[in-house]
Amino acid sequence: MNPAKVYVGEKVIISVLVTNIGDETGLYTVSLKIGQVVEDSKTVMLKGGQSATVTFSVTKSVPGTYTVAVGDLTSEFMVLALPTFPFLEFIVASFAAAGIFLFLLLKRSKRPDVKKS
Repeated sequence: MNPAKVYVGEKVIISVLVTNIGDETGLYTVSLKIGQVVEDSKTVMLKGGQSATVTFSVTKSVPGTYTVAVGDLTSEFMVLALPTFPFLEFIVASFAAAGIFLFLLLKRSKRPDVKKS
């Protein structure tokens, strides 16, 4: 599995080597389960003794640890929430507030002088 940790919306590539241990050509359906749900299936035709790599691509939108099973093989991958940058948000808000303050200050200081007679 590559990579084992991703952020929400990123791809995880899952590959498995399938081998026909018999002597005759045959079809084999490889099913990818995530949890107890079949997420995807692919069918391969292999000659006797032949092997092939079957690859699946998975993208998840919810953070968590997912258990993957293909036949008797199992593994896990972790989906992380997108990082937040509260400090960056604070800096942006501070610059916006300073900009508004300067705008109002400059606007106020540019009022035309009105002389009373």
